[in-house]
Amino acid sequence: MDCKTSTDGKKMKGGLFTMMRSFYDGMGGIKNHQVWLDVIGNNVTNVNTYGFKASRVTFETVFSNVVSMATAPRGKLGGVNPKEIGLGGTIATIQTLHTKGNAEQTNKRTDLAIDGDGYFILRDGYTERKYYTRAGTFDFDANGYYVNLSNGFQVQGWGAERDEVTGHLILDPITGRTSIDTSRSLDGMQVILGEHLAPKQTENIKLYSNLNANSPFAVNQIHTSFKKGIESVVGVSGSAINTAAPWAKAGFGKSPNGTITINGTTFSLDAYTTPQDLMTAINQQESVGVDIVYNAGLDLFRITPKDYRTDISLSENPKTPGQGFFTQAKIAASKSEDAPYTYNTGNENKIVFTHLFEPTHKDKTYVAWKVVDPETFEPIETNSYYYSANTKMSGPGTLAAGTDCYSFPHGTVDPSTVAVMVNGVVRPTTDYTFLNNQGPNGVDALRFTANIPSASDLVTTSYYYNKTVKAEGVLELNDKGRVINNYINTETFPEVTSTSEVSPGAGVVNLTITTSPWQSPNFRAAVDGTITIATSVGSFTSNAISTYPNVQALMNAINASVADVTITYDVSTDKFTLRSDAPGDMTLAQTGTFGFFSAVNIPVGSVSGGNNNSVLDLTSEIPTGADGWRETTGIAGSGRDFYRVNTDRSSFSESSTTTLAGMPTAGTYNLFYPDVDWTSMQIHVVITSGPNAGASAMATVDATAGSNFQFSDNTGPFGVDRIIYNSMPTQGTDRDGNVITNFNTIATTDNSQIVLEYRRSRANSVDIFVPNGNYGPEPIVFSPNTLKPVYESGELANVADAAVEGTAKMNERRGDKGYEYSISMEIFDSEGVAHMLLIYLERIKEKTWLWWAPNPVEIGKVAGYGLATFNQDAVYEPSTSVVFESPSDPSPQGSRYRGIYFNPPEDPSDTRGAPPPSEGAAIVKILADFSQMTEAGGISTTDIVEQDGYPMGELQSVTIDNRGVLVGQYSNYRSLDLGQIALATFTNPSGLSNLGGTMFEETANSGKADIGSPSTKRRGGIKSGYLEMSNVDLTEEFLKMILAERGFQANSRTVTTADRIIMELLRIRP
Repeated sequence: MDCKTSTDGKKMKGGLFTMMRSFYDGMGGIKNHQVWLDVIGNNVTNVNTYGFKASRVTFETVFSNVVSMATAPRGKLGGVNPKEIGLGGTIATIQTLHTKGNAEQTNKRTDLAIDGDGYFILRDGYTERKYYTRAGTFDFDANGYYVNLSNGFQVQGWGAERDEVTGHLILDPITGRTSIDTSRSLDGMQVILGEHLAPKQTENIKLYSNLNANSPFAVNQIHTSFKKGIESVVGVSGSAINTAAPWAKAGFGKSPNGTITINGTTFSLDAYTTPQDLMTAINQQESVGVDIVYNAGLDLFRITPKDYRTDISLSENPKTPGQGFFTQAKIAASKSEDAPYTYNTGNENKIVFTHLFEPTHKDKTYVAWKVVDPETFEPIETNSYYYSANTKMSGPGTLAAGTDCYSFPHGTVDPSTVAVMVNGVVRPTTDYTFLNNQGPNGVDALRFTANIPSASDLVTTSYYYNKTVKAEGVLELNDKGRVINNYINTETFPEVTSTSEVSPGAGVVNLTITTSPWQSPNFRAAVDGTITIATSVGSFTSNAISTYPNVQALMNAINASVADVTITYDVSTDKFTLRSDAPGDMTLAQTGTFGFFSAVNIPVGSVSGGNNNSVLDLTSEIPTGADGWRETTGIAGSGRDFYRVNTDRSSFSESSTTTLAGMPTAGTYNLFYPDVDWTSMQIHVVITSGPNAGASAMATVDATAGSNFQFSDNTGPFGVDRIIYNSMPTQGTDRDGNVITNFNTIATTDNSQIVLEYRRSRANSVDIFVPNGNYGPEPIVFSPNTLKPVYESGELANVADAAVEGTAKMNERRGDKGYEYSISMEIFDSEGVAHMLLIYLERIKEKTWLWWAPNPVEIGKVAGYGLATFNQDAVYEPSTSVVFESPSDPSPQGSRYRGIYFNPPEDPSDTRGAPPPSEGAAIVKILADFSQMTEAGGISTTDIVEQDGYPMGELQSVTIDNRGVLVGQYSNYRSLDLGQIALATFTNPSGLSNLGGTMFEETANSGKADIGSPSTKRRGGIKSGYLEMSNVDLTEEFLKMILAERGFQANSRTVTTADRIIMELLRIRP
């Protein structure tokens, strides 16, 4: 009884303990769920708290009571799992969820939200302690600091660089922007509204968009057309040809026979009984395209094209030498159908105009004109008159015409224009006689007949002379676009000549010698190093001078280079000349101890020429009184107011096969023309038969009797030129090239052929009159001469058979169809005063636009100008664009500012002109950037969209961009970066300590703060005018609340159940 009782008492004690365990498990569960409900309640409470981060609770078991251990399987007996009883649960974690909340727009620009990872950094201002938050409820306080509104903590970042003394913002001199150094220590950011920003002078402007590639020129190009026939150069028979008579009786010197070919159509003279029959057949053959007539009064045949585009090609093939129809008609023609003579009888010229910019005389209008081939656009070379002023005459000397003779440098002097001066005093024409082509090498000369100068007197002369040039000039127009003057265009290319003789002593440079070519006697010392020649189109740098085998080899390399230059050597003066054929300046440089340019006495550096760029320089590009030029004078034809277009060949060959003894009386040979240039003549004597057939010799020819042949002007039949035989050359060569020393002997016994090659001094031409305005303003009309045979000066005119004149006019300057486009914008001087800057743009030629800016202070002056060029892709081409020196810069030419330049007055309302440099604002210098412009079809839409100047301004407001940069908006419309907000990221954001006030603090488990600019690394960007909402999800929280309630209830039931069981156990009696 006692043992049982004892046993029953132990069992009762064990059951009671078991019941107590479940009781405490239930109690623990109640406490855990109470914590969960507390967290849920806190989350729900902060559902509308900006930047709040929700928390969550997780649970875990405490430990288990093991009733029995697990056993392993044995043989056929399986294993047994362990028997364990859990002893309740506990709180595992209370974790803050740092997920991003939604952004709510507040429209308050100082409110910020982070779009991505990161935390704003706050500081209390007294300690170095940092606080981190996602709640961007910030604003500026009374001192201008950017602070957290709930506690006044300053938002941390970096301010813009400021002057340590004045505290003013430091602006980059190029960009005009502030800089923010994010490597500096963090600090609060202060912004003071009303802070002044000093004015900045405009230094750069940039133009954008498009210029219309189809914009009109100021003066559009025009065409002139004319046709001019060819005719017998002298009378055919001396009386008249009877064109109705048979060939043998028509009156030709010799009866023509064989065939002729005109423009590819061949006619046999045997098919026609009379010359008129032949002419009728030619005139009726449409494919020939010409009319041929005979003028009995002048004894001349004339062939005229039917239209303005037909040239005339002539050849003949006579049965009997010398009896071709064209030979007998005294018309030059080829003896070969494969290579006919072609006459440019139908002619069309294109005249291209370029509106010239004259920066110092904007009140005047100049237009350059140039005659070009309508197909190739290459300039047409023509005969024109040039002026030579105060030219030193060579002499005195002895010429054929007598003693006391002085020579001109040219052989085409117009004697009616000659003005002679001795020691600067003009001499009357009665003191001298003009000698045509009688000077050395055929130049013109004059002989004094009275008041003869001494050898020590300086004899100079001014005159016009004729030479082959490009047909071009400059028209001056009035305000109605009518011509008031025409000038000869004297614009030149860079050229430089040795300043003194090159070779030492009385020697000359041997260009081809290969033995020591770079030392004496060619040069004063050994030449070494290299040379460089640079022009606007290219650059040439030589090899080492010593590597060239001779001087000519170096010259050949220079002349073949991309620099487009030509170097020549004049043996008569012992000087080199280097000329550029490219526009703009030429630059020369050299290396070595004694460089090539030093050796040839040519200075290195820049060599200037004319602008050659459609910008006019009155002092060098058109004639003025100071230059000795005279304006074109009189009405059409009375002055040099025309250019002359050559219409036929100017180089001819003649030959005659005869015995020397059979030459004309007195040993003369008649030439084919009355206007032979004997200085170009070459005479070859060729033996045609006998044992020495094929031998030949070059004869000498001169205007004196001392040469093999003497030229005689206009002394042949009908006024043709002739040569007079004096002697035969003694030395020649046989057919194999061997020297013959007795050529003069064999040439008089064997049949010889005399072959002459020469040029005509007066080609068949047409004069085209250029308007000059001498008798009042006149329209821009270029008129081929069809009426005036002789000018008032007595000079023969060149007349066309028919012509179409070309008429041009100035287009509208402005408007939808204007040739000039303008833009304007305010720019600022150093005191912040605004000036209205105008820029005009004009298309002056293909792919080239002129721009110029009037001086906004000194009315009538130009502040800056230049050329903007474009490539074939309509893109701006900087390599060929140019900015010229500003005419408003008073500095010496060559050192003036290249850009837009003006000097503001001290009083902005003062328009009297620029002040002294010590008064008023600083001088304004502006660079214009055209690099973003294009030139394509369509309207011009160009405008200045960027300029870097501004007046004084006050800080009026601040915005914050997505980089966290505080951007200040000033009253002068400037925006400057004033500071930048910093953000921090952490390796483990959940490890941050929640300090309340939606602020967190770094802990040992959060990791160190990684601080930097927004939108860098893992840091998000900034959204101004937004706040980050709480990341609490109410739906989820309500669900958790229900679960927590059910858990609380279940644990309460565990406690009450355990309590009842314990009570039952206590009621048990033994």
